[in-house]
Amino acid sequence: MRTTHIARCLVAGAMALAAASASAQDIRKFADLGLDLNLGDRVRVVDRDGVRHDGTVRTLPPDALVIVGSGGPQGFTEETTVSVARRGDPVWTGALMGFVPGFVMGTQFVLGFSDHNEPLTTYFAAGGIVGLGGAGIGALIDSLHEGLRPVYRAERKTAVTVAPVVGRGRLGAAAAIRW
Repeated sequence: MRTTHIARCLVAGAMALAAASASAQDIRKFADLGLDLNLGDRVRVVDRDGVRHDGTVRTLPPDALVIVGSGGPQGFTEETTVSVARRGDPVWTGALMGFVPGFVMGTQFVLGFSDHNEPLTTYFAAGGIVGLGGAGIGALIDSLHEGLRPVYRAERKTAVTVAPVVGRGRLGAAAAIRW
């Protein structure tokens, strides 16, 4: 009974750690992009039409963002931008995502082969050892790819559009809802 309780606590803690790291993104206002971006940073900008623009930050005036991509310089404002993400994410996120399942697997291994009389530190030591191996693998995998770190996301604005539809023998209205 005691080891089952320990295993459940470990799994719940691992899930909470993974969820906390995934939701800890700080996304600022468009005017504050200069706090998160530097000249020369590689970014991806998504405009209101859903088109992705990859490029390098050229200028950062308070009310605009100019990037240079394959199509030359392009300017963006708060009204034309849905999101901005900086290329590259920290390697520690991969290490954390590797450590958590490694820790759980290490403690489960000891639970499966023990007589359940070991001190609690034995479970944590095994989890830590296997977790460190998982952290190394996670950091290696994370270093091999270049992720995106969101720095701006426009607030979604709900809109309702109604337009008349008039045609030969037809009279009506067309409605569109965006959320």
